[in-house]
Amino acid sequence: MNKALSTATLSLLKARLWMSAAVVSALLSHALQGWNWAILAGLLSCCVCAAVQWLGLRAQPPRWYQTLRHTTWLRWLAPLLAAAAVGVLAWQFRTVFGREVGVTSLTVLTAFKLWEYNKARDAQILAGLLFFLLLSVFLRQESALALATVIFSAVLTLSAWVYFNTHAGHPIEPEPLELPWHAPLRETLRLALYGLPLAVLLFFVFPRIAGPLWGLPQDANSSKIGLSNTLESGRFAKLAGSDELAFRVKFKDTVPTSAQLYWRGPVLSDFDGLVWKINASAEAKRIQADKNLLTNLQTVAYTMVAEPHKQTFRVLLDTPLQADAGIALSSQASPVGEIMLERETIQAISHPNLRWGELREPNTPRAATAQRLALQNEIDLPAGFNPRSLAYAMQLRNTLSQNSSLDGNDPTPYIAAILALYRDNFTYSLEPPTPKGRPQDAIDGFLFDTKTGYCEHFAASFVVLMRAMDFPARIVTGYQGGDLNPQDGWMTVPQNTAHAWAEVLHPTQGWLRIDPTAAVAPWRVEQGGSQLQNTSGKAPEGVQSLLKNTREALLPLQQWSAATLRVWQDYGLNYGKNNQKNLFKTFGFDDVNTTAVASVLGGGLGAWTLLMLFLHRNRAAKRSAHAQSLAKFDALCRTMKLPRQVGQTPNAWFNENQFALKAEEKALVEQWLKDYERLQYAKARKQHVLFA
Repeated sequence: MNKALSTATLSLLKARLWMSAAVVSALLSHALQGWNWAILAGLLSCCVCAAVQWLGLRAQPPRWYQTLRHTTWLRWLAPLLAAAAVGVLAWQFRTVFGREVGVTSLTVLTAFKLWEYNKARDAQILAGLLFFLLLSVFLRQESALALATVIFSAVLTLSAWVYFNTHAGHPIEPEPLELPWHAPLRETLRLALYGLPLAVLLFFVFPRIAGPLWGLPQDANSSKIGLSNTLESGRFAKLAGSDELAFRVKFKDTVPTSAQLYWRGPVLSDFDGLVWKINASAEAKRIQADKNLLTNLQTVAYTMVAEPHKQTFRVLLDTPLQADAGIALSSQASPVGEIMLERETIQAISHPNLRWGELREPNTPRAATAQRLALQNEIDLPAGFNPRSLAYAMQLRNTLSQNSSLDGNDPTPYIAAILALYRDNFTYSLEPPTPKGRPQDAIDGFLFDTKTGYCEHFAASFVVLMRAMDFPARIVTGYQGGDLNPQDGWMTVPQNTAHAWAEVLHPTQGWLRIDPTAAVAPWRVEQGGSQLQNTSGKAPEGVQSLLKNTREALLPLQQWSAATLRVWQDYGLNYGKNNQKNLFKTFGFDDVNTTAVASVLGGGLGAWTLLMLFLHRNRAAKRSAHAQSLAKFDALCRTMKLPRQVGQTPNAWFNENQFALKAEEKALVEQWLKDYERLQYAKARKQHVLFA
């Protein structure tokens, strides 16, 4: 320890070291969400600042340290570097507004603010910046790991603030207080525990708004789900590389097999040659499943927790029969509802093996003919697009129609022929070559040139060929498969399981689900898409075996950790308007209005106040007789409007104020001083009731 420095200077150096640790922890909280040059620069600045403070604490600091310590121009170095960093950020992002540039600028400025950390005002500003920086972590990620890192850093920040105020912020004659290093940390944890019930109460009672728990206003209108109302080339390839969560499911009884896990989403039947879209008129119509299907069939009941998105469609297990939360089925059996701006919990019933055509009118040839007239848009193709595909479809139709035993209205043999073509001549890949020629002829390029693609290529080309042969067909988008956690029974469906398949109208059986991708890559359906493979760029066989064994060994640990961290997902992130409304119903309120919020909040605050009074009473009862006597003396001093200063002994107070006291007050204080000294120094310590 450097004894040449005053106690005040040493206390300031220690406070800077403590706050440096708090800044580093906040920067590391952001680093867990992704590294950038601003975080690296901030960490480097904090480490240099901490090293300088540590050198000042040494018994014999280097000579150059003493020289730099008294150099005036260094005080301008940190502001100049901070201004330069902000200029670089403005040039990099081409703006000074926005989430990313704002968070990054806050990171840089917080790190450089540490260099001018000298006064109580600096401590207050730096602590405020750190709290803002920690809150911005949730703008990028809302995981349980992010929550744990933020809590740790917040406790460290508040402890550093308390340490500064007790050691260096308010000097007391002749020197600042010298408390143990763990005292501020202990006090911070105590205050945090006191405020925890109040924080939980406000979290559950404060009115919820539509949108994510943490985010900017525009985040409430942004889609986090991978699907959309349209299908363009390359859409599903981007989703295949994303492990973000789409939704979670827990089945009530039996869990379907991977081959049955087709999660039905938007149905795309309108095609302009480039983009597949939802048919607005079909989406607007609503159907009701026959109630007999719910009682006479082996249905599957499940609970789904879906991620928010700015869309009206939902995703349910195919074939959906019933769902709550205001969800209905369109005339194409696509689940629809209101725009979902927050996580939604859905109770639903489906039948994995049911052809959705059975939900409608009786399956008769006459009904199919009427249905065909109503679904002309699911037969039409734009003129002048994909001429080779249309010619091949007509040739295949003419070839098969020459067989007199085949029914010309039955699409089954034509489906089998196209699937055989895929199975024998095509390859599955997430990185297919780009077809040459016009974008309008992309189906031609896939079928006759590249012959390599993924689900959207196979589904789109299959539907075009079936329509070219005059059979109603359409694309269904959604997800296929899921990863079941046996520890808690929840199945997670990530974005990389996004899938597209086809439906073809059968004259007597209704709409048939056809998955052309399964003909080329059957493992895609068997594995549920959670472990997508690619034929290119494979690792050596020995490395693959090692990675597989490692994953299998760590799988139980991952499952247990996922089940544990799901508590934060269920009771933290998933708590929205609907969950709050259900909570208030348990207290007897039909809606979350001003009266209900005031009643619940008032009751909770009353209970919290009683708890605090009880804890304070017990704490006061556990104090020593000496401490209780001194507290009563301070109360007496305040009554006489002569408060005792911090660090001032009772005798010093009496010597300073004895001439301002009345005779009875002076006698009372003198008697107290005798009792206090006897209580403090007598060998036989007895309990005295003073100022009874």
